[in-house]
Amino acid sequence: MKMDFSQLSPEELEELIKAAAQERAKRSPAVPEKAPGTVDAYTDPAWLIAGHMQGAIFNFRHPGMGWISFAIPPHETVKMRDLLNRICEELGYTGPGKTRAH
Repeated sequence: MKMDFSQLSPEELEELIKAAAQERAKRSPAVPEKAPGTVDAYTDPAWLIAGHMQGAIFNFRHPGMGWISFAIPPHETVKMRDLLNRICEELGYTGPGKTRAH
């Protein structure tokens, strides 16, 4: 199905994207739990992470879909922290603009 969105304003597109995402969430089959082997990833998105009583809120800015937010429970927040620490260690990353000597 081909649709022409060229006449829609940015606000109308945002409303359409949000409505389409909400409708997709209701459909079967559901989006797979496992991520695909390859993905289209955006490099260095704007992000914000805030503590929350039930864990953390992760916000990432997607250039086409806007801000996407996820509420992450405490046990998953800890798993993410540990994984990020391990990745930094494996890559030799020690801080802003710094890498460990090899």
